[in-house]
Amino acid sequence: MLWYIRPLSWVIVDNFKVMSFLRVRKQPKKLFFFGEQEDVEIASAVFLDCLSKIRYYLDCINKDNTCLRRSGVYLSQSETSQERNNFTKGFIDGLKEKFAKQVEENNWGLILVPNEEVKRKYNEQVTIKNISFKTSAIFGGSNTGYMDGYNKGINYQQTSGYINN
Repeated sequence: MLWYIRPLSWVIVDNFKVMSFLRVRKQPKKLFFFGEQEDVEIASAVFLDCLSKIRYYLDCINKDNTCLRRSGVYLSQSETSQERNNFTKGFIDGLKEKFAKQVEENNWGLILVPNEEVKRKYNEQVTIKNISFKTSAIFGGSNTGYMDGYNKGINYQQTSGYINN
């Protein structure tokens, strides 16, 4: 499973009235959102749209690196991974900042909290034991990839679905 699935899902959970659970013990690994049906549909649509944008931008990074190789500039596999991971972390941080500004500007703080029924059902169905999040993703190198991702995240516009930014 890609390292950025969990951090991206946490941004969605913090900004849409849902809770999430990542099933990792069975194959294939799956991410679930819990909440009212409409809230889950909206959260899922935004999550999938963000995932699609991240993948698109990472493909662009790969193509840019291929073009660099043709011109005689070679990036190691580690440098390419760092660039991709920095970009993705930047995108998620920018997205988090964008949603935080929307919440603040529109006074949505309490509106985005899942209701008690959702929390109760979540706690009945999901047993979580001391989960810690570790990643083997490599970060480092220049800050350019991070800032590019951050700017794309903070300027995120959903391309399909329910929400107008």
